[in-house]
Amino acid sequence: PPIEALDARGNTALLLAVRLQRLKAAEKLIAAGASPMARDKTGWVALQEAAWATGKQSEVLLESMLRSSMRRIFNTWEYERKPVLLKALAELPDFELRIQWEVSSWVPLVNRLLPKDTITLYKRGSCLRSDYHLAAFEGLHWEMGSFSQVLTADGEVTALDHVTKGADRGLRSRLLEPSPLQIDMGLTGLRLRRAKTGRLATEGVVLKPTRAGVRSVGPWLAREFELSQLRFEARMQPRPDPAGDVAAAAAAVAAASAAASPREHS
Repeated sequence: PPIEALDARGNTALLLAVRLQRLKAAEKLIAAGASPMARDKTGWVALQEAAWATGKQSEVLLESMLRSSMRRIFNTWEYERKPVLLKALAELPDFELRIQWEVSSWVPLVNRLLPKDTITLYKRGSCLRSDYHLAAFEGLHWEMGSFSQVLTADGEVTALDHVTKGADRGLRSRLLEPSPLQIDMGLTGLRLRRAKTGRLATEGVVLKPTRAGVRSVGPWLAREFELSQLRFEARMQPRPDPAGDVAAAAAAVAAASAAASPREHS
């Protein structure tokens, strides 16, 4: 759509508005349907950029962008990914899959400090369950527990915490009707965490049978493989530098926000 048009540097109007602190223009663009998840050429998204803004108006803008991104995530899942996944699950035989992964380093003694986990997938009909223990990690800090994500036959996704015996309200409610606590935690996370972008680098990946070759997984006899040399490359975002062709960028933002605003007809 025109509102997502890119300039010569790969920026949408919303990205420019946020970077130049034109917050009212950014609010108009969000109201007109601009995506807060649009990425520039370097991989940063407008929602990450907005977390650097300051002032009361920036809090209002950041919350609007957070809610908009949550709605977009749900719509992508509901209308694009969920139908494909449910169809594929219905066609696949039931299975149990166990994935063990760990982060390693060439620095001596560091490996013992890095996270690792075992993820177990159970598939029955169109239902899927994943069990895992690592909730999140950043740097050398991580949270462990006992968790599950359950996909039911109707496409609802529910998260379970086996330690606290708790369950969330489901994906639809979390994304379309977030609680005040969810919003506060989301805003705090955006403000405090260093924005980053990353990708899985598959160049040079090696897949080979393990020495055992075959092992029992539940009631099945399975071939066992080892995947190595899979890398996750992450870049941290520095504080934005407004230097550059500010005049040209400001003109582009003004034109885009004017186009997004409703016009009066006599």
